[in-house]
Amino acid sequence: MPWTRPIGNAVPAQKTRALSPPRNRLLYDVIFMDCNMPIMDGYEASKYIRKAEKRLKLAPVPIIALTAYAMAGDRDKCLEHGMTDYITKPMSKAPLGTALAKEAALSRASSHVEP
Repeated sequence: MPWTRPIGNAVPAQKTRALSPPRNRLLYDVIFMDCNMPIMDGYEASKYIRKAEKRLKLAPVPIIALTAYAMAGDRDKCLEHGMTDYITKPMSKAPLGTALAKEAALSRASSHVEP
């Protein structure tokens, strides 16, 4: 998956065999997970990431599903597998911006410390 320009720590997940558990929550601000990938689909990869986060006692990184499936129940399936949001493909700027704004607001709220 070629990127036209780098976006933060964006890493295309074409070769899902190379997927390894996150070592530090700060490595990625958000993961865009394609639900339909060869070898390991996005559902399985998301469950693997969540299990690793739990085992290593890491804060969960937001996982936004990218899928061509827009049928009733597809969003619920993504959430059940540990994804935090859902965007249908082809992706456009508006839903992407909304999802990122929502994750940023949640991140700010969870990192806010009362004086």
